[in-house]
Amino acid sequence: MKKTPTQKQVAKRRQERGNLITMSFREGQMKKTFTEEQVAKWKQECGDLITMSFEEIDEVLVFRHPTKKDMSHLVRKGQKDLVAANQNLVASCLLHPSWPSLADIFNRRPGLMVNAAVKLAECLGVDEEPTVGKL
Repeated sequence: MKKTPTQKQVAKRRQERGNLITMSFREGQMKKTFTEEQVAKWKQECGDLITMSFEEIDEVLVFRHPTKKDMSHLVRKGQKDLVAANQNLVASCLLHPSWPSLADIFNRRPGLMVNAAVKLAECLGVDEEPTVGKL
């Protein structure tokens, strides 16, 4: 079982992002500003990666797969402030780009952040409907 990196480890990795390359993505509209080596390193450290793109954000967003701990935080904080809980989920799973570079966009358009959080939560199986029957 892979360990979830600490916030300090995540910050250190983000500082180590040297030699960024830009490749066109989806008809040249979106930019990937990370290397294949970074992707391999993220996969080794975090396991599965999730990418998302929004028309208003000109970069590909890269997230680690949320964990049971992330879901626990989402549920606990969501009882008081659902928007803050969604923001915490997105910020804690975000690998690229850095949170400060997205904070302004997400503050102006909080629905984008909520949509990203919903997609991350779906990765945990919250959208899976069980089959119910009687015995």
